[in-house]
Amino acid sequence: MSPSSERERLLLLIENAKFLPVYPDVNWNEHVWDVTQYEKTKGHKNRAFRLKFLQRHSSRVALDKRIPFKSDFAEWCKCMIKMKQMKSNITFNQHQVKLNSMGILHDILSINDANCDPTLLNKKNFKAVEEVLIKDFEQTTAYRMSKTLEEVSDFLDHHRLTRVKIRYKSQIKRPKSGDLRSKEGQKRGWSKIPSEEIFEALAEISNNTIDKNELILIRIVDLLVVGGFRIGEVLSLPVKCWVSKPQFSDSGKPLIDEDTGNQIVSCGIRYWPEKGHEPSIKWIPSHAVPLAKRAIEDLIKECGKARGRARILERNTNRVPFSAQKSSKDLITTNEVQKIVGCRCGGDFVRQLGLKPAKVESFEKGKRYLYRVGEIETALFERLRPLVVLERDNGKKQVLSESLCVCYFYQFKSSSTNKLIAQPINEQHISDLLGGRKTVKSAFSRRGMKASDGSAFHVNTHAFRHWLNTLADNGGLNELQLARWMGRKDVRNNEAYKHGTVAQRVEMSKKLIKDGGLAGPIADVYEGLDPVERELFLEAHVNTAHFTPYGLCLHDYSIEPCEYHLKCLDGCLEYLRIKGNQQERKELKKLQVVLEIQIAKYRDASGQFVESENPFLNHSLRQLDGVKAALDVDADSDTSIDKVIISVFPKAGEKDKSGEGDKDGAWQKTA
Repeated sequence: MSPSSERERLLLLIENAKFLPVYPDVNWNEHVWDVTQYEKTKGHKNRAFRLKFLQRHSSRVALDKRIPFKSDFAEWCKCMIKMKQMKSNITFNQHQVKLNSMGILHDILSINDANCDPTLLNKKNFKAVEEVLIKDFEQTTAYRMSKTLEEVSDFLDHHRLTRVKIRYKSQIKRPKSGDLRSKEGQKRGWSKIPSEEIFEALAEISNNTIDKNELILIRIVDLLVVGGFRIGEVLSLPVKCWVSKPQFSDSGKPLIDEDTGNQIVSCGIRYWPEKGHEPSIKWIPSHAVPLAKRAIEDLIKECGKARGRARILERNTNRVPFSAQKSSKDLITTNEVQKIVGCRCGGDFVRQLGLKPAKVESFEKGKRYLYRVGEIETALFERLRPLVVLERDNGKKQVLSESLCVCYFYQFKSSSTNKLIAQPINEQHISDLLGGRKTVKSAFSRRGMKASDGSAFHVNTHAFRHWLNTLADNGGLNELQLARWMGRKDVRNNEAYKHGTVAQRVEMSKKLIKDGGLAGPIADVYEGLDPVERELFLEAHVNTAHFTPYGLCLHDYSIEPCEYHLKCLDGCLEYLRIKGNQQERKELKKLQVVLEIQIAKYRDASGQFVESENPFLNHSLRQLDGVKAALDVDADSDTSIDKVIISVFPKAGEKDKSGEGDKDGAWQKTA
């Protein structure tokens, strides 16, 4: 195979890629591709999507100051991007992660080849990039970037663009979900949750807002706190989102609250879950309903005028109406502009639009500048952002006038509000409220609020989701309920949001062993040790425990990780129940009802499952089997004494490598 053949194949691929019908309006020769119009983005994102074929830089530098990839390398990258988009129609972020990896590969290749010819790449170059990823990036980022390198390697090999196949496979392991069980891991997990001081400060701000703008933004934060929403889910709420559902018994009689004597009403918020879910209702805990309802009502009221302006803009598809009393041909003065717009200076307003006077009238005392209304409307229209807040794959749309969180253009800037243009409230507005920037004070700094150690308050919007997820887990929600409530498709993603729970359970487990409330190999060894050595033993051998309303799971993580990762009802050998414990039994029965209702939704009229591969269905079935096994503990004929701690799945141990189960009944002891 001659060296020229690889290059010929590369040039042919590049030439063909130029004519692929993706990103049709992008100029191939540009070093930065603006693909914003091709992204199915949401109105609240407020960002441009630019694919950058640029070399890495050690600090933030303006795009026009950065150095582009070498020509051959850049052409190859553009070819891969267009071919990938043609095949898979992936998102901007996935492309940009690959380009970030390509930037490192460019640096490595340029050491030995000044022209950065992709056909000279080899496996050694890819391993060198991997070393940089391990050294310079967090494990999660390094893992994602290394997977894109595998795609690049496969591309080169498939199209035979190098002399020797690369066959690169990443050695960077995928990070584990959830917090590590080390002290550092638990500390890192807790750092994702807002401190008590921050919650106290936010409560003060929420109840004593400085102005209307702050009221709007803090009400959005209120919704993050009560619902555990993703920020995009709140910012894209429909204006008609509040749901009230009176509760009735099976016989049709109203359910009455014993404390108030009123009918029980369930309240929720209708929203669009991100990451692929269909529209859903998030039911709000009863004690949080007043806070949630206040937030919705205030946003409906305070964003009402901007929402009304959005309705006018939606009716005018080619211009931004300037004044009902003026036609597009009329000439108006800067003073008239000031009155119509409501700005501080009409002259500054038209200059910011880049307009020149249509006519200048001279007087003894000076000049008067006149501007054509039509030109103002056109300039405003060019600054108008898309009025579609959400667009789903099935074609459903939610426009701005139907949305809850709407504001005027530049409304949250002190002197630049433009009431002729409405737009969605975006993530930067909330980020400024909670953390501020160099030029923008946060709600905390406006009041001089600081942490007890003197540091500035700062919290990101996702922190409230971590906090509420952890509260729900501690409160005993099962994995399926937790995933449903948090709007997740995969229950396995729950673990990444649970913080502090492991450490808390460990302390309870140790206390149980010390007080003689639990038996088994670890407890037996503990009893036989010298008192001085007991604490060291517990530190070394009791690293996690899972307490739920359904029982206890104890596992020695110094031997091996938990196969079930704290999902005890999935058949864990070390899941224990106290025989005869009515509280545990009550909670298991309640869970059984929920699971049976959930499972019934997947049956057709004949009783057959219609989506047998559905992950929620399969998870529910496993959980239901576990619930039944846990309830059977109370009917255990081998143990007649109540308040005995019994393994729920004693035969699960037969599945391990030794084939030995827990046959000696070591996990039984009077509680």
